[in-house]
This record gives sequence, structure tokens and C-alpha cells, in this order.
Amino acid sequence: MDNKPSEQEAEQTVPAQQIHSDEQGKKEGGIPVIGWIFLSIFSSVFLILVNKSIMVRLGVPFAMSLTAAHMGFAAVAMRLAAVMGIVTPKSMPFNISLQTAATGVASIAFMNLSLMTNSVGSYQMFKLMVIPTVVCIETYQGTKQYSNKVKAVLVIIVGGVGLATVADASMNLVGFIFGVLGVLSTGQFQIWQGHRSRKYEMDPMQMVYSLSPMQFLIAGVVAVPTEWGDSKSAIVEGFTPETVMTILVSCVFAVLVNFSSFGLIGKTSAVTYQVVGHTKTCLILIGGFIFFPIPMDTIGMLKNLMGTVVALVGVVVYGHLNMKREPAELDWCDKFLPASVRELLAEPQAQAYLPVWCRGQEVNG
Repeated sequence: MDNKPSEQEAEQTVPAQQIHSDEQGKKEGGIPVIGWIFLSIFSSVFLILVNKSIMVRLGVPFAMSLTAAHMGFAAVAMRLAAVMGIVTPKSMPFNISLQTAATGVASIAFMNLSLMTNSVGSYQMFKLMVIPTVVCIETYQGTKQYSNKVKAVLVIIVGGVGLATVADASMNLVGFIFGVLGVLSTGQFQIWQGHRSRKYEMDPMQMVYSLSPMQFLIAGVVAVPTEWGDSKSAIVEGFTPETVMTILVSCVFAVLVNFSSFGLIGKTSAVTYQVVGHTKTCLILIGGFIFFPIPMDTIGMLKNLMGTVVALVGVVVYGHLNMKREPAELDWCDKFLPASVRELLAEPQAQAYLPVWCRGQEVNG
């Protein structure tokens, strides 16, 4: 997996004020906007499919080792980028870096384990659950308060994910546990990554530069005793050149995901960034259905498809609400919902001056 900016194949919306317009991006030199978009979609989709192939078709059950390999490649790539002047090195206090890095490793490792033990569709549904999880964590911690509209949309996302995963006949208890742990750790990591990048004035690439060496060490320390014992020696001895090459390709894609995500930020509009994220999700689901099909009857397939569509609609609406910054601006809920429903979702007058997506301020970083 990758250590992306807060969207994490993302999944959290990049605030509109942090992204320039498409026209501004097109005027800049270097890779054109369409190139960044293609690279981001291509690398993200193929990273998931290649990782699934490594774990299932090639029979390499080393999720933590794969995480360590990705972090090692990212650390080397960021150092090369710094030498080339692409990245300006920055760091955080050691204890903050350690806490953030450890949570990031847990996020990537559990998501890799979820990918290994679940279908690609269920894996992607768990990733969509990161959005409601972030909202719940921030609400519980008191760092943000979200509007009734956002809460209603989160119910839609959770309902869609629930319907899709229940219909997945390949779902098992181990895969479910890994999925839940991946969602919880990813949600907390995204919150800390977002808060601390602002607090210490670090862009996404500087965060990767700062955290990846520590993440490599943490993942490696965990991987050696848990994945490289005598019981796994036969698997390692059976590695073919194809296996080694596929793992290297996965590492390259992981670096490209970070690189392309950083390239998109500042060169596309918030709407384009949203569309790219949703396109990735749809292509990953399609790729999983084609390359890693699971046995499912017609009724189960329809339930899975319906749940997936409902969850994706919820994510799209959430993104729309998250991009709305002017209180006077009408959103989709205002335009299309009946008056009775709008009244149920109405906010107290004392909070009406705040943006629709958030009725509170961050109180800590």
C-alpha cells in the first residue's frame, strides 16, 4: 500500500482553498494536468490489483514485509527528490513523528491484510468507511462538529457498505477484523497527518520524507519475527523471478501514487480532485470483479452492486458538501430534497454562520 496525503486513495477531500484552479495548473510548466490525472488513476488502480495478485495468485502472505518494502522505496525516492530539489526536507519532533509513523504503518499493514483476506470489492468498501470513521473520531474527540446533512450522508455510506459487504459470500471473520482495524487506524492516521502537516507547515511530500524511514524501521521490526520464521522459509525459497519482479513493481507503483497525488494538489480544482478519486474507486471495483471474481448468485450480486452504488453516491454527496464554503450557497440537499426533509436537517440558528460541512473549529493539532 501507499502512504498518501490525507485523501489515501482517498478518500478525505482536499479543501478547495488548498487547490488551485485547473487553468492555473495548465499554465505551469512540466507535466500537464491530464498527465498527472492519468498517472494518479493508473498508479492507484494498478497498485491495488498488483498487491492482490502478490498475496493471492503468487501466494506471498507477507503483508507487513510488503509494507516495509513500500516504505523503504518511498524513503529512498524522497531522498533522491530532495537531492534534485523537488522536496525541501522538514521534520517534526521525534515523539510526534514516532506516533504518526506507527499509526501509518498500522493503517497500511491492516489495509494490506484486509486486501489479502477480503475480495477487492469488500476491501474497497472498507476504505470508503474511512470517511464516516474520521467524522466519528473527530466528533468524539471534540476537534470538529459536523452538520446534520453530513451525518445523514454518512448513514447512506454506512448503509451501502453494509449491504455490499453482507452480500459478499467470501467475507469471513478474519477479513472483517482486519478491515475494521484498517479503517480505525487509517482514520486516526489521516486526522493526525492532516492536523500535524498544518501545524508544522509540511506539504504531503515532506510528510512522506519525514515519516517513511521511521515507518520502514517499524514495519521491518514487526515483519521479521512475525513473517520470516522457519514456517515461512519454504515460501521464501519458492520465490520465482516473477514474484520478485512483481514485488518491485508494487514498490514502484506505491512511490508513483505518492508522487502523482502530490502532483495533483495545486494543479487541479477541488471538483477534478473529487472526480479522480471516484474514478479510482470505480476502476478498482471493476478491476477486482474482472481479475479476482468471487462466487456469488444473482441475488447476492445485485445486493452487492446496489450497496456499492449507494455507498458511492454517499461519497459523492459528501464530497460536494465538503467543498461548499459559502453559507449562502445552495447545496444539492437544498435544491433537491423535499421541504420536510430539509427542515429535519436544518441547523440551529446559532450555528448558521458556519460552513455546511463543519459546525465547529479544530481545537488541537
